[in-house]
Amino acid sequence: MLWKELGAGLRLSLIWIVILILGIAVLSTITPLFFKYLIDRLVVLPSAIPVLLIFVYIGAQSLVKIGGELRWRMYGRIEQRIRRRLALRIFDHVHTLSLRFHLDRKTGALQQIVGNGLLGYCLLLQNALYCVIPLVFELVLMGAVITALGKPSFVGILLATAILYIAVTIRGINRQREPQREAADAQVEAAGVVADSYLNYETIKYFGCEHVIRDRLDKSLESSEDGWIRYYGRRTTTGLTQTVCLMLALSATLVLATLDVAEGTMTVGGFVLVVSYLMQLLHPLESFSFAYREIKTGITYIEQMLELMNQRSEIKAMSGEKALPPGNGEVEFNKVQFSYNVNSTILHDISFCIRPGRTLAIVGPSGSGKSTISRLLFRFYDVTGGCIKIDGYPINERTLESIREVIAVVPQDVVLFNDTLAFNIGIAKPSCSFKEIEGAAKLAGLADFIAALPKGYNTIVGERGLKISGGERQRIAIARAVLKQPRIFIFDEATSSLDSMTERLIKKNIEDLSHNTTTLIITHRLSTITNADEILVLVDGSVVERGEHDALLAQDGVYRAMWQRQQSTP
Repeated sequence: MLWKELGAGLRLSLIWIVILILGIAVLSTITPLFFKYLIDRLVVLPSAIPVLLIFVYIGAQSLVKIGGELRWRMYGRIEQRIRRRLALRIFDHVHTLSLRFHLDRKTGALQQIVGNGLLGYCLLLQNALYCVIPLVFELVLMGAVITALGKPSFVGILLATAILYIAVTIRGINRQREPQREAADAQVEAAGVVADSYLNYETIKYFGCEHVIRDRLDKSLESSEDGWIRYYGRRTTTGLTQTVCLMLALSATLVLATLDVAEGTMTVGGFVLVVSYLMQLLHPLESFSFAYREIKTGITYIEQMLELMNQRSEIKAMSGEKALPPGNGEVEFNKVQFSYNVNSTILHDISFCIRPGRTLAIVGPSGSGKSTISRLLFRFYDVTGGCIKIDGYPINERTLESIREVIAVVPQDVVLFNDTLAFNIGIAKPSCSFKEIEGAAKLAGLADFIAALPKGYNTIVGERGLKISGGERQRIAIARAVLKQPRIFIFDEATSSLDSMTERLIKKNIEDLSHNTTTLIITHRLSTITNADEILVLVDGSVVERGEHDALLAQDGVYRAMWQRQQSTP
């Protein structure tokens, strides 16, 4: 997944940075060799200053430092481009997932998973480039240099030290992974609780249930704390074992090198070289310990994000899908059946047809399946039986984008972006002009309200639009629908939470806007649909009555009972 996200240009940059890192490793290996020759020369001829060797040694050290700085410049561009492309890919993927996923999700947990996943990829790439690859390459080069000097025993010490240290590191960090994963999961859960509490601030205050939410948060934090405590305990054990390995290696190297110098089989420069190599190896080994831990942390985070990326939408694209052709907005449901799960059928053989420019209303008690019909038409779900057509074309054979482009929905619960009024209206048509936004607002009855605001269309509506009233939020939803200029309007319980006066105003807006546009109105408040061309009465997922308002009142049925009950309610 990571390699695919880079693109040809960044792949070439990544190859160049690997070449640079290997070049730095070569210089790091041969620089102590120059120091060896410098010391040996001074021991033999202390009065002669080896100027050339001094400058070569200084030059090699300088190149190592310069190369180390240059690689950050190259790496920074790669890392940030990967982060950007992955963030966009995750964003696109999450927005392709079905409504069921978004209804089940926890926003805070989802944000934590995405943030951790992006961090995980950066940890994996950075530590692989800056630690693992240089360590392996430097170890091979050091072994080759020492072998060429005729001291294979020191190569054995270096290799044994590296192998033992890496084995201890891998085993220790693998033992740390379980509590770390538990702690990471608990952190995600805690983030979800916190985000939910912020979103439901008013509800918490209404019922004084701060302690309940706090206890839930504390339980998640306690699990995270326990996991991290066990993690740090195991990390300490691993660190102590690593220290023992390094001290044993240093002791063996110093003893053997001292004996060789005393016997005359090694020069002072050779002594300095093997000790320098061991000390030089300590840093990448210690870095490997940190890098491996970071890599495992990154993998843990990436696994969580891959679980998200492996989620698949319930809406399946058919091969050869085409866009919906132009039409007048006729809607047909033909023996539609639907169930959210195998144990419960929500809709039973629903059939109706809305002719172009006509209005159909669907009424019924809560839980009868009214809103499910609008979700099926918008193709949030696919039917489990029957067929839905728009202008004669089955919607499951047409692209989602073209289906949703011709439908405008005014929902019951209007949630707005924490941005300006102009942005929240214009989101329905990103390419629209400000004049079009003003026109839509006027048609929705918002013009006077906006004109009275100090900042007008630049007024910030607040988180989820909570700075303005429910009626104004509904009007913004209507303005969006107008601006979209759809073939089909869907008003899904658009007035259910409004007072009577606002309801009458919104009802007039709906009637004015839906004139000559195919309209589906879903409501339980019958006073809003008396002028509908046809009314369906839905009970337990089945159509039990259908007809015009007056005809249904003439029947002694469900609709008449609902009407009488609502008329008698103040």
